[in-house]
Amino acid sequence: MKFVGVDLAWGFKRPSALCVLSYRGHLLSCEGIDYLTSMADFSSFFTRETDRLCLAIDAPLRVENDMGNRAAEKEASAFLRRFGCGILPVNRAIISRRYPLLPVFWRLLDQHGFKMQIPLDDVTPRSVFEVFPPLIVLGLWGQEALRRYREAKKRKKYSSFLKVLREHEAILYSANIKVLQSFIGDGCCYAEDALDAFLCAYAAFFVSTRGRPYAHLFGLPQTGFIVMPLRYPKSALVNFANSRA
Repeated sequence: MKFVGVDLAWGFKRPSALCVLSYRGHLLSCEGIDYLTSMADFSSFFTRETDRLCLAIDAPLRVENDMGNRAAEKEASAFLRRFGCGILPVNRAIISRRYPLLPVFWRLLDQHGFKMQIPLDDVTPRSVFEVFPPLIVLGLWGQEALRRYREAKKRKKYSSFLKVLREHEAILYSANIKVLQSFIGDGCCYAEDALDAFLCAYAAFFVSTRGRPYAHLFGLPQTGFIVMPLRYPKSALVNFANSRA
């Protein structure tokens, strides 16, 4: 099975980053990071992949509200505010005006058989769900890791965040770290996008292999939801920040 993370460029001016992790025989391997510049690139990738795919994407996947904000962003914003972090508002008017690529990508996912869900159904060949990198970092590695992630982005020194992965994730053995380093090292083009794509892919792997208790949902399936992977079962989030589990 392969776990795919996408940092989607919501417009047409820069490429989207796509990271692929494969998991076979209890061995997790980073196959690399690609930069896709068109929907045709995504379509080609989805067409040639024959493995089961679990896709986690840093972009809204379901938006029903014309104005205002989704429940997902309202809940996530209230949670992240406690850590000095935020999340952009989402509605159809904003997407139409600023992010024309999103509806095209939604249609492409549907055409290639992706089902929006947390991937717990073993018979589902292609699943997709929405994530947000700061929530991934906070849920898996805590507040100090979030601080280091934000500092790395502020200073544009993304390789410094690799220390967090070395400290917390034994499954990300040195070979994977070296592959990732080649994409997010200082001076690498689109390093920020590459790092977020990797985090999305790892969230897909983590939630898929741990199960529903290790995932918190902000929002509702009917109107759109964001998945936050949790190092400990979901009850921990209530104690962690008095949030709804």
